Amino acid sequence: MTMETSAAMINLSIDGQTRQATAGTTILDAVLAAGIDLPHLCKDLDGPALGACRTCLVEIEGQRGLPAACHTPVSEGQAILTDSDTARAARKGILELTLAMTDNTAHSNGGAATELRHHATTHEAAVDRWVAQSNEHQDETNHFYRFDATDCILCGRCVSACSDRQHIGAIGIAGAGKSARIASFGDEPLGESTCTSCGSCVAACPTEALMPKRAASGAKTVSTVCPYCGVGCGIKITAEDGILTHVDDDPDNLSSKGLLCVKGRFGTAFVNHSDRLTTPLIRGPEGLQPASWDEVLDLVAEKFAEHRGAFGAFSSAKATNEDNYILQKFVRAVMGTNNIDHCTRLCHSPSVEAMLAQLGSGATSNSYSDYEAADCLFVVGADPSSNHPVAASRMRTAVDRGASLIVLNPKRIELCDHTDLWLQQYPGTDVAVLNGMARVILDEGLADRPFIAERTEGFDEWLSELDGYTPERVEELSGVPAELLIRAARMYARPNPVESDPGGSCLIWGMGVTQHTNGTA
Repeated sequence: MTMETSAAMINLSIDGQTRQATAGTTILDAVLAAGIDLPHLCKDLDGPALGACRTCLVEIEGQRGLPAACHTPVSEGQAILTDSDTARAARKGILELTLAMTDNTAHSNGGAATELRHHATTHEAAVDRWVAQSNEHQDETNHFYRFDATDCILCGRCVSACSDRQHIGAIGIAGAGKSARIASFGDEPLGESTCTSCGSCVAACPTEALMPKRAASGAKTVSTVCPYCGVGCGIKITAEDGILTHVDDDPDNLSSKGLLCVKGRFGTAFVNHSDRLTTPLIRGPEGLQPASWDEVLDLVAEKFAEHRGAFGAFSSAKATNEDNYILQKFVRAVMGTNNIDHCTRLCHSPSVEAMLAQLGSGATSNSYSDYEAADCLFVVGADPSSNHPVAASRMRTAVDRGASLIVLNPKRIELCDHTDLWLQQYPGTDVAVLNGMARVILDEGLADRPFIAERTEGFDEWLSELDGYTPERVEELSGVPAELLIRAARMYARPNPVESDPGGSCLIWGMGVTQHTNGTA
């Protein structure tokens, strides 16, 4: 579904060096791509340009004034100066004014590691040139991070991360002038607000106004994949002496694109928790007692031998494919039985069986990036915001882009706040609703009949099964009003194109439908 197009390149110069930049991008994009350390305190690399801080001012030969690099597009033949005396002096003055918005004595390290402090140092900005005018408000109510307004410069990056990337909108800028401040919706404490604790605001903050409650320290950083759900988000783990101290997002990971949820960012400290087992235990008359690995392995081998031929094993999706293969080999070859099961049989066997018959492969046919390219998303039997939050963020991004959203779920889920249509069916009547939608699509001539004739088998037999699924009959069976069913069928079959090149519809289902006894036909 996703289509790649090559953008035109233009020629320009940056500080006397000839460079190329992509048409339609900004001067800031070109400058950063050239490896130049230009301040951009209100522009997170993954977020939109806000133009609020004015710390990215540059000089353009032949042009009056100092434009903000984050808001100025590149153009052919442009001669950009980032290191001229005029540009540096202007940025230095703005950085000094920005420093005056913070309490420079608030932290023992003086904020030396922050983005603001870094650029203040490189521009030789005076810390105490202006009298500090910081806000004294502090909020410790969130379990995972704290907000200290004495370091807030009102850059808006946290607001943008929450609204434009996660599409939650839990915080915003309240008030105006000297009374302006970061506040949650309704001015509630952060711990009582609609915040999902994903930590995107913390990652975006260029000062120490938003900080994780666990100190981030360590000399070694490793890129890996989050161990929780199956989205496959990229994380960067910082460790010291084998102890995990900090987790950050990985913007290069194509599944998460720099996003994380609360578990991915803050929920991995369990690996070093004091309650974790550090030695094998054997249950005896006095309960579980520590034992050596040799003792435990001898005992397990002895007990297993007593149960050859009358044995069963249950494997886990948290293990690797290789480990699962070895386990089934052990059960069959060593224990002499075929009694082995896997948790995904319950989770995915109905969908895998159906896709094998329909598509020839049990794997899903699309990637997460297709959410953002689709014109319509149809979410069936799933609650992505609770179970796969980063995938839900990408769905909300699609809706923000203009895509339609249909939810089929007996339960009201968070995505219902963003949906065009919520079909609230009786539990177990999913198949009736889907058959009813198919009947409408076929009756109204919305199906691609030539494709069906050329690429499918058994269509006529299936078509005969739809005779009884009129919208009125489906309403009786499922509780979904006939009018909504018809609208959903039309929206899914012929979504309004968001762009000139139609993106089609994307069907997303979850275990709410595949694990139900009547969830699949």
